[in-house]
This record gives sequence, C-alpha cells and structure tokens, in this order.
Amino acid sequence: METVVKNRRGEWKTITVGRAPDNAIVLDAGQVSGHHAQFLIDDAQNLHIEDFGSTNGTYINSERIPVNIRKPVCVSDSLHFGSFQFDLQQLQPHIVFPESHAGQNRRATTVSGSATEKAGAPVSHGNMTGEAPSPAGPPSFSGATQFYDPSEGAADFSERIALDKTKDLISVGRSPGNDIVLGIPQVSAHHALLRRSGNGYIVNDLKSTNGTFVNGKRIESCLVKDGDCIQLGSVKLEFYQDGIQKYDQSQNVRLDVFNVVQQSQSKIYLNETSLSILPNEFVGLLAPSAAGKTTLLETILGIRKPSSGKVLVNNLDLYEHFDSFRQWIGYVPQDDIIHNELTVRQCLYFSARLRLALDADEINHRIDNILEDLEISHVQNTQIGGRKERISGGQRKRVSLGVELLAEPGLLFLDEPTSGLDPRTERVMMKLFRKLSDQGRTIIVITHSMESLDQLDNIVFLSAGGFLSYYGPASECYAYFDEKNPADIFNHLQASDARDRNEEYKRSAYYSEYIEKRLITANPHKSEPSENAKQANTRLINYKQTAILTKRNFTIKSKDIRNTLMLLAQAPIIAFLLTIGFDTLSDALLLIISISAIFFGCINSCREIVGELSIYKRERMLNLNLCAYILSKMLVFSLFCFAQGIMFLAIIYGYIDMGNRSPLTLFALFFLTAFAGVTLGLLVSAISDTQEKAMTIVPIVLLPQIIFAGGLFPLSGVSQVISYFTISRWSLEAFRDIEVYHNCFFIALITMIFLVSTYLVMRRYDTNSQWRFKLKTKIFNRNRPVEESSV
Repeated sequence: METVVKNRRGEWKTITVGRAPDNAIVLDAGQVSGHHAQFLIDDAQNLHIEDFGSTNGTYINSERIPVNIRKPVCVSDSLHFGSFQFDLQQLQPHIVFPESHAGQNRRATTVSGSATEKAGAPVSHGNMTGEAPSPAGPPSFSGATQFYDPSEGAADFSERIALDKTKDLISVGRSPGNDIVLGIPQVSAHHALLRRSGNGYIVNDLKSTNGTFVNGKRIESCLVKDGDCIQLGSVKLEFYQDGIQKYDQSQNVRLDVFNVVQQSQSKIYLNETSLSILPNEFVGLLAPSAAGKTTLLETILGIRKPSSGKVLVNNLDLYEHFDSFRQWIGYVPQDDIIHNELTVRQCLYFSARLRLALDADEINHRIDNILEDLEISHVQNTQIGGRKERISGGQRKRVSLGVELLAEPGLLFLDEPTSGLDPRTERVMMKLFRKLSDQGRTIIVITHSMESLDQLDNIVFLSAGGFLSYYGPASECYAYFDEKNPADIFNHLQASDARDRNEEYKRSAYYSEYIEKRLITANPHKSEPSENAKQANTRLINYKQTAILTKRNFTIKSKDIRNTLMLLAQAPIIAFLLTIGFDTLSDALLLIISISAIFFGCINSCREIVGELSIYKRERMLNLNLCAYILSKMLVFSLFCFAQGIMFLAIIYGYIDMGNRSPLTLFALFFLTAFAGVTLGLLVSAISDTQEKAMTIVPIVLLPQIIFAGGLFPLSGVSQVISYFTISRWSLEAFRDIEVYHNCFFIALITMIFLVSTYLVMRRYDTNSQWRFKLKTKIFNRNRPVEESSV
C-alpha cells in the first residue's frame, strides 16, 4: 500500500512491493517475497528503495543492497527482486522521474535472458528430465550481467572488492591488518596472499589452518584467471582483473538433488530421489524404519557417493568440491559427538581449537556466544557424563549442536537429534532448530516425531525401498495423504504400495511446484582445475593437532580417575602376585614379564578408538589429521606404560633376586614391549565397532603371544613362522639377553606394522574416499542394515 511517513527530513511517500495482495505493487513471481521491499519518494521526487529482509534480495545494477538501508535508484538503473527484473516505469503513477540523480552517472546494466523473469510475463517451465541443467558460463562484469540469486542456487551476492592496481601484494585473512578482511572463524589471521605476476595474480596459501581452494581444489599456489573461484572457509572470492566478487556462503545455502540412486549390486536403497531445498528452509525427513532416510541424509551430506545422480550445493557438485565445502557444512549424527569426561566448556574449547583458526581469547568469546544462544551457560562447568553430576539429555544434544555451530555452518544436517527425549524437550529442541533456520541457515533434520510439524517449512516422506512419497509444505501433508492421525500417514509408506505412491506424487502439483520448477532454476557450474596450480601437500603429521589432541586425551584421563587408576593398578597387582611364586630369576619369570608388558599395553588402548568412534568420524570429516590422532594416543599411553614399568619392576627387584640384570636395561625392554602392546591394542580398537567386540578380540590376539613366544616349547616349522609375527618371541629373546639390539629392531618393526595397519583400517571411515569401499571384510561392517548405517 501507499503511505506517507514524516521524519526530520520531511515527508516520504512509501510504496510497498511484494507478492502479497496488500502491497501497492503486487508482483506474482516466485522469487519475490510476500513483502519484499518499499520505494520511498521524498519531497524533491528523489527515489529510494529499502529491502525488508527478503529471502532472495534486492539488486541495483548487479549489487545486492543491504537490508533496511535506503538506497537511491533512478530510472536508468537495472533493478531486480531476486531474479525478477522490475520495470521502474511501473512507478509512473506515483512519481515523475528525473533523468538521473544529481551527481550520479550510472550505466544501465542488462541481464542475461535465461536468468530473468520479465515483469508482468508468466514464467514457463519445461519438463524436467532428471539431469542437471547444463553449466552456465562465468559471470561477466561488462555487457550482460549474470545474477546470482540465492534461491536459485548460488551464494549470496554480497560485496564487490576493487583491486588496488598500485599494490603488488594483497593480503587476505581474518586480521584487521589485511587488505581483504574476512571475519569468519574458519579463516586464519593471515590466510592467503595475492601476488601480482605480469597481468595476473598468483594466490599463495600462508599455511592456513583450513586451506585455500581454487576451483574446488586445495592449493599451495596458483595463477588465477578471470572467473576462477578462490574459497577460504565459507567465503568464495570470484576473481576478475577489475575486481573480486565476494560471496558469503555461511548463509543462503541451496541444496539440489537430481535423481540420486543408492544401490549395492541388485539391492536398491534409494530410488531416483530428487529434491530442491532453498536457502534458510527448515526441512524434516520422515520414513519407516530401514526405508533409507539415513542413506538419503548421508548422500546429500557427502558421506556416501550416489550410484547415480547429482547433488549440488550452491550450484556446485558436492562430491567434486567436498574438500572446500566440509568446513561450513554442519552435521550432528545420531550418536553424541562429545566426550563424557569433559565439561561442556572444555568440549567446545577443544573442538574449536581443532576446527577454527582463532586464538584463545577469540575462541572463548565464540564459546560464550554459543552457550548463551543455546541457553546452556549455567552448565558450562558441569561434566557432561559425570558420575555424581551430569547434564540432561536435552543439554547433551545442545552441546553436540554447539560443537557444529562453532564454525558457523550455512548448511546443517541433524540425524534424529530428538531421539530419546521427552515430548516437552523435543518440542523445545525443534523450536531451537527453527530459530537457527530463521537466522540464515538451511537445516535438514531426520525426525521420528510428527508433533512439531508446525516448526518445519517442508517435509520429506520416504516409503519403504527408498521411494519418495511426498515433498512439500509440512502443514499440508495431512491433506495430501487424506489422514488426520499422524500415525496413519505411515500406513501409506509401506513396501506394498511404495512405487505407486511415488508415481502418484510425481503426478501431483507438489512435485511440479517444489521439485520440477525449483530444479529447472538450478544453474550448475563446472569448475575447471587450474593448469598452473601447485597442489597443497598434505602433511603426514600435523603437529599442532597432535598437541591439541594429546592435551585433550590427558584431560579426559585426568577426569576419568576411576578407570585411570584401575589401568595403572594392574602393574603392581600382577607384580605382587609374581613375588609369591618366584624367588629368583628364571626363563619362566622372563616369559611372564614379557607377556605382562604386552598385556598392559594392549589393555590400556584396546577401547580407545572405538570408544569415541562417532567423534572421530565427525572430526575426520572436517580436518582431523589421522597420523596426529594416532600419535596423540601413543603419547598418552606411552606415559601409562612408563608408569606401569616403574611400578612393576620396582616391586620385582624389591622381592625377587634378579641376579646381575641391569634394572635400566630391563626397564627399557619392558617399555618397548609395552609400547608395542599399545599399538596392538590400537589395531584391535580400530577393527572393532563396539567396545564389547574389542574386549572379545583381546584374548584372541594375546593368547598367540603366550603360545608362540618360545618359552613353552621349542619353535620349529609352522610355529616358528608364526612366531615371527608376534611381539613376545622377540621380546623374550631380548629379555634373555640374546642379541638384544637385533631383537629390539624386530619389536620396533612389528610396532610399525601394527601402526600402519591401524592407519589403513582407520581410512575406511574417510568421507568420499575409495578406501572405505575397498575394505569389505565382515569384521569392518556395521551390524545395522546397510541403508541405515552411519557411515
């Protein structure tokens, strides 16, 4: 409607624009919000425009204007609401246009026809074939301009940065002293450097925490050309000789799914499923048990590559660009990704140290904000799973969510985050997710409850067999299925009529409106790797992460006093038992000492990896260095072995006559043997998927150490060959003072074999990696059905 507003500058005539019928100018176009913007006309007939915070934005000459800020506009300007081109001549009834504003010389900018919906003209959509549209060319800053509209699958058109032609070096980072300042937590203080080279620029990564990417590939240095995309955290910088276009992808993330299929041999787990989720939408995913909802989530998250089909995030192929996406895609798995032994604040602190390029003060400030937003500040110093005092189930879910929010993800996936919560807490959590979506995030949640459908924008229903049965407004699902009781909807999702339901949905108006029409507007971009790029060398060991993980491990052990004391107490207990049966040194005593060392090391570490498997998998998806992870475990348990060795041998030497055997030599051999046992225990933990299974495997790997050590019977033939692969054979000979250095070498060699094996086994959890598809042995498989596995 048209109104007159008075302020200290005089009277302003306001003209509202939007899709709702109460606007002065009604635009019936899908890219226009209900109340999109308003024109303001002052006494001098000067025209301004103000965006109301619309979903798809308002653009003047290809530049998106800030929300609730009045911007001057003249008749020669190109004005767009989203991708809808508005003809300013429609304002003639309200204003007499001057030729231009005083002091302004603007050049009119045209828009390429395929990206534009002309005002007043109906928008036509062809038939969707199921294939992603052909990639569009790069945007140009001269002549026709390609608009990037968030609702049509591109990042937010946020800012144009001019390049200073007088400078040969342009620094990029989070620190205010940089030429280009990016104030997001994934960006390092001094992240990258643009160096002039002839008529172009070379971008160099400055050993940043999360890396620099050019056209989706992580680089150390690269000559960039017009249209190349430089990715730093969630910020994309499109490079052109006359400037850089900056996109902030921490908000306005769009997700498009084109006919994805997941199958294994003849069994299909996900059947030609297409979806289109627009920026800031909160979408629920419901399905009967084993219908493929977790498979779908993992497919659109980037964990499990589809057998066929495409997944696009902001018009880029998710799997081709996953390394550049991983830092700003959040994922809260069904299993909690937090350590019970830590306090809430400690949990967030160590996660932030691993993920973010922030100093201690910045991390603490970020944690304070998250604790306040999630309303858990009052339990920040409470141990998450303490024996006497612990946080509640709902608070645990908030902490898991807080770990993901540290990096300000623009796209957030939640796998049954309300599972096991009471109805009231479930309702509170869904309202929290709604709030996070309203703040600019795109959220997809697997839920088992239909009590909070009013919090969702849209909802996905899958039938048994992975068939899509409905995708549309959550509020209209009851009418679509012609049911009033939520439980009765699941009667329509059974295997018997899954295919019929899928065909019926494809004939519906919901399929046309929420899938076909949306996917047609998707505009996939094909990024070509730069020929001059020097790929970043992945460091074998990240020592910074090693230090952080080691400190976290020590903190966990210091909080878990009972278990730590029980592990350490094994050594003096076994030593005292030996003093009962032995008075002097003998081969039998040396055998038991050798086996005891292996036993201590193996028991210390056999549950360490599997006990935090969900945490490891999530951190590995982000930036966790596997060697740093294994090394941190070894460092912690090496101190355990050191302490156990001192206690064990102190008692042995105090009560048993050890002859002329040097205690230092015996301690060194004990420590080396126990350390080898630690690596054996880590391998056991790596190949197990539960702690119970790990404890079952321990006797199986320890008994051969006793049998084939060479202390029970002479080794020959097959038994001798087997003994070569045991720790105890070489350890016992070293304890007997036989070729000590030779035997120590073989203990070290076996230790390295166990470490390499652990490394290779752990690679099966790597996201989007061939390793996880090659390791097919049964011991590596989860007990859950394949379509519902978490990895």
